[in-house]
Amino acid sequence: MAAALHKAVCIVTGGASGLGRATVQRLAQNGARVVIADLPSSDGEIVAKELGESCCFAPTDVSRVKIFSVFVCLILPVQFDKRILSLSLAET
Repeated sequence: MAAALHKAVCIVTGGASGLGRATVQRLAQNGARVVIADLPSSDGEIVAKELGESCCFAPTDVSRVKIFSVFVCLILPVQFDKRILSLSLAET
């Protein structure tokens, strides 16, 4: 799994807690760069700091589909210039 994820950018919605957080940790351990997309009130910033440079927090409400779609389709590919894997583990 590590070779396939090396330098990939993965977006994990609901990544600040529970299954999402475990997924973020596993992806980062296997060489992926991870964007934790979770509510602004979540622990996303703390989780990103704990995991270091391979993670960042993007305060996002995935229930606002249009905004999240623009984020995923337009902003991230330009910013990272990589293939992107999006995992939705948020409760909506």
